[in-house]
Amino acid sequence: MLNAQAGYDYLLNPKNSIAVLASYGKIDYTGASNSTVDYLANLAFGRRLLDGWRSKQRAGRNKSVSTLLETELSTLDVVSQYCP
Repeated sequence: MLNAQAGYDYLLNPKNSIAVLASYGKIDYTGASNSTVDYLANLAFGRRLLDGWRSKQRAGRNKSVSTLLETELSTLDVVSQYCP
């Protein structure tokens, strides 16, 4: 099993930020020639709404490849959270 993640966050101004996220994962199954590989790339935007409240939007691609099946997903997440 191998997992790697990387990301970079850039503050545009005191209220707005952007980020790039990437992930790679590989699972090899014992006793079988099958393996699963997962790729993920996201672009995120964050905005400070009120004092302590932040909104984050993230969109990207997730591709999983195995010797038996190949799937590709598009993701869009919207998260609001309180960060004092």
